[in-house]
Amino acid sequence: MRFEAGNTYIEKVHLRHSADDDLALRLCLEQALSGLRLQQHELTPSAIVCFRRIRAPRLRALTGPYHSVRLSPAWERTVITLLEQLVQHAARPAHGVVPANAEAVLFADYAEWLACLAGDWCEGNISSRWWWQSLGKALEVLQVVIRAWLDAPEYVPAALQHLSRHGKAVLFTRSLSSNEANALVHSLTRRFALPELQTVLEAVFDANRQAIRYVGHAAPTTGRIEHTEPPSTVHTAPHAAPWQPWVPESTDHGLCLEQQCVLGIGLMLQRAPTTLRAPSFASAVWQWQRAVLQPTSPRAVPGSASVVSVPASTPTLESPGRRVEMAPTAQGESVTPPTLSAPPGGHIGSPLSEPGEVQMTLQTLGTGPVISSPEHGQLPPDTATPQRHDPGTERTTAMPALNQTPVSLETCATQIDTALGGVFYLLNLGLFLHLYGDFTTPAQPGIPLPIWDFVALLGQQLAGTQIHADPVWSLLANLAGRDAQEAPGKSFVPPDVWRVPVAWLEPFPEAGLWHWDVAHGRLWVQHPEQFCILDVLREAGGPLQQLQEELLAYSAQVAFELQRVALASSVHDASALERWLGWLIPYVWARLQRALSIADRDEVARLVCEHPARVWVTATHLDICLALETLPIALRLAGLDCDPGWVPAAGRYIAFHFE
Repeated sequence: MRFEAGNTYIEKVHLRHSADDDLALRLCLEQALSGLRLQQHELTPSAIVCFRRIRAPRLRALTGPYHSVRLSPAWERTVITLLEQLVQHAARPAHGVVPANAEAVLFADYAEWLACLAGDWCEGNISSRWWWQSLGKALEVLQVVIRAWLDAPEYVPAALQHLSRHGKAVLFTRSLSSNEANALVHSLTRRFALPELQTVLEAVFDANRQAIRYVGHAAPTTGRIEHTEPPSTVHTAPHAAPWQPWVPESTDHGLCLEQQCVLGIGLMLQRAPTTLRAPSFASAVWQWQRAVLQPTSPRAVPGSASVVSVPASTPTLESPGRRVEMAPTAQGESVTPPTLSAPPGGHIGSPLSEPGEVQMTLQTLGTGPVISSPEHGQLPPDTATPQRHDPGTERTTAMPALNQTPVSLETCATQIDTALGGVFYLLNLGLFLHLYGDFTTPAQPGIPLPIWDFVALLGQQLAGTQIHADPVWSLLANLAGRDAQEAPGKSFVPPDVWRVPVAWLEPFPEAGLWHWDVAHGRLWVQHPEQFCILDVLREAGGPLQQLQEELLAYSAQVAFELQRVALASSVHDASALERWLGWLIPYVWARLQRALSIADRDEVARLVCEHPARVWVTATHLDICLALETLPIALRLAGLDCDPGWVPAAGRYIAFHFE
């Protein structure tokens, strides 16, 4: 069910032969076919092609030990030519009806495959599609479809978007049980590194279950249960979910809370990921459900039931026997009306909170990305090291007001040719510095600056203004969900203090003379490599005492001496973003110069950025194809050409391909 990029899967092989030893022939054939590469250069690396049948030319005798058998080059070329012809005429199920005589079907990526699978199931067409016939028996297909979605949460947002275009997103989501929808939401928040939202939703779902249990207990005495909607749905009108401006589909009254969240969270990840990642969005979800669960009628008092849905006679897509049952209560047991108290880890407040309530604003992670000990001159990723907590680095990114016109991010499959393909190596730089999490740290959200804006800002510093005329600039803007004329990082609110993580100094182990000064009400320290170690607000007391406290952690890592010098230049009159870049960029230059063993900055910029490349983009993949012969050995030794893999902040699989 789960297809890996670049692999070939053969369901069944028919072979007529006159050999005496069937087992030996089978082993020989398996070994020979395992070395056959059928990847087509005309396709994106994430594409999936299903062939109905391939009538291969006749094989000559397979001789020799089975572990050393190879198919003849002529036979391989013939098969590949045949496949290329089939691919050229392959039908696209996502684009319309597939002819009955189609011998090949093409999906842009696994998300499109999932969407077509769910769409055909909604229409009852699974059994009539030859490319689905290997999924299993008809009675088991629903479970197979749902399991495929649960096993691939990173593809769910794009798959939901495919279904939404064809008006099937609500239909399919309604087929999920509340438990399955809950599991899917949990997988989404984990896979896309949304810990604050995950904590809120877990508490919301728990409170909703309590509400159903409470109403179900009280109903027999009041007779106020209405048989109108699917199980476990508490009426939310007139309260609108925070995602409604971007996901109007979620307002369908046939959806339970968990199903609404599948659509809301899933499609927001596709349409407005930056808004969804803002901590204020999690707070808005919390306030929304608080308002929903609060009594809206003066007659709604403890002991009476609010209007709640129960299983109805309305036809649904649920499989036979599936239902969501309310937890039973013992006769005479007192049930307390549900309230939304604080979720695990603290309370969440907003301007809507009432006076006297305990509040805590969800905060982003500081800029304390760290790396562990890389060897001198290298940039390998490693385990994060705990760093000093600084409340001054915590900022809350504002969420656009819900009365604003939402701008959705819609990235269709596209392809560009760029002269600056090396800017995508900067993705690895962001991962190595732990500014963003990767597949090894899936729960680390990273800084609130969109990762594509991070690449654009650093690429602009390294490549200069030439990047603005290159197609990669518009692509980065599109991926970040902004107009190409809009400056990157415009909505990013950086911290107003700077402390280089201790681990960032590990590539600079030599002792040196550090400069420090107090100016503009701030204390700053500079490294001999001309990057800022420390830039914080001046505290009460002597500057030497504050300096000693601030540098205590660094002294355990590297030996240094201090010398006070006059502040030569200042970035404190610049904007918050320019000030943050003024802290980060000098370190990036120093780190790249050391990793590549090149002192000249112009040469560093050329070596990193100026690489012709072809870039394929789908809703779930970013593939960069470069020439292997032009790959500098210095980049390879530094590890900048490593495949990033799944990057939660990008919402995509990212891979480098060298030909």
